[in-house]
Amino acid sequence: MAFLPSWTAPAAAEGLLRAAGDALFPRATAPDEALRLSRQVSEGVRLLAQENLLRLLVWQIPTLAIPSWGGVVRWEGGVLPLLGLGAALALAGFLVAACYLAPLGHAIARQPVPLAPAILRGCLSLLGYRFLLFALGGVGVGATALMVAATALFSVFLALLLMGLAVGLALLVLFHLFLTEEAIFVDRVGPVQGMLRSARVVFAHFWAALRFWLLAALIILGLRLLLERFTGSPLTALVASALYAFLATGVTAGGMVFYRERSARLPA
Repeated sequence: MAFLPSWTAPAAAEGLLRAAGDALFPRATAPDEALRLSRQVSEGVRLLAQENLLRLLVWQIPTLAIPSWGGVVRWEGGVLPLLGLGAALALAGFLVAACYLAPLGHAIARQPVPLAPAILRGCLSLLGYRFLLFALGGVGVGATALMVAATALFSVFLALLLMGLAVGLALLVLFHLFLTEEAIFVDRVGPVQGMLRSARVVFAHFWAALRFWLLAALIILGLRLLLERFTGSPLTALVASALYAFLATGVTAGGMVFYRERSARLPA
């Protein structure tokens, strides 16, 4: 289920994002600015190299997790091979997600279809869905930045108000799309149809969808906080991850059942 909290590498991501932001929007023109930016990038890469990159295999599945008890192998290579390995594992995460979600959707839909084509189609649909989200997000951020910049020439207050409205609208859109993956794997549709069907279900059952999302988020977050206490070693981390996956899979299946039942109530 999309937009649920997940285990990430916050320190590494923060360093890389800060460096990227400084490169795009420089805040100073001091002679040592380039050196400071280079150090930020190096620190972000160093922290990323210490992370367990296998966690990228489940980044598409918020209800699964590989804890951050350290990298399986310390990365000693260069930056480009590290980023290439991370990108390859992230792409493989789409296939892992499809292998996890397709059987659940197959069981919830109760329609006998070949599982292998469903996994392949689900993988491509997930990839297309993430690409559409990225493209729409880029267009939205660009358009908002232009409008805010233009408005700020006349009134800073109106610019801040416009920015707040844009953030609220973005969150509302994302919330209406949080059942897209359920639509993809239960109804076996493409990314565009999945997004439209998710929006229809959430719009028609807004308060029920909000209650379900809040409950699912609390359960997932609570399980993580509890099981993270038992990830002091690779063995206990593996056991905690397996237990977490077993419990959280019920939340994923619940999302599919919620989507199927609410979708069946909609007029044709």
